[in-house]
Amino acid sequence: VSGGGDDDDGGGDVRARKEGGDVPTRGEDATKTPTTAEFAQSTDRTTHLLSTPLLSTPLDADSLSDRQCYVRSHFVELFVANQDDVSGRHSRGAQNLHVGQIGLRCAYCVKLKPRDRAERALCFPSSISRIYQMVADMQRFHFESCVAIPPKVLHTYKGLKTTRPHGVGSSQSYWDRSARNIGLVDTDEGIQMDNTPGGSGGERGGG
Repeated sequence: VSGGGDDDDGGGDVRARKEGGDVPTRGEDATKTPTTAEFAQSTDRTTHLLSTPLLSTPLDADSLSDRQCYVRSHFVELFVANQDDVSGRHSRGAQNLHVGQIGLRCAYCVKLKPRDRAERALCFPSSISRIYQMVADMQRFHFESCVAIPPKVLHTYKGLKTTRPHGVGSSQSYWDRSARNIGLVDTDEGIQMDNTPGGSGGERGGG
């Protein structure tokens, strides 16, 4: 696949956010997600091209830990790169990006200014096989530092089991297969949604 290497575009790290001043605190109104809300309330234009912006499917619980299921149903959002994304990325000399390319981002801080987001808030995996690792990086570096995630959501996330059901294949294999089942495909221009006749775009079923 020649869609370029993985790229993280999560805005400033914790140190940069502190130096910048006016950084929202967790649950502040600027996050656009009330502290009592469970799900992110995103109406961003770049998700309307997808049947759903989430990675989760009804079969997740059969193969993944409770915590991974929660990440897929609450935290990580798919979005479609548009021309503004491409122009902004290329102006900074970063990874080549293409209109229509699928990215991953934190569903909660998408409405914050980039400088106010914790690191690893947004990324463009170079291929479907990289989605699993990129989300793992978000778990390590982003979610517990993200000021936009409501405290009760983060508390639930931390309390969930990390053990997986017995007798199933690897997590990596499931993530790859599930991504293809919801219509994602590898192309020379990164991950795209398969919208060809007979393609699996929009289906959210079995593995």
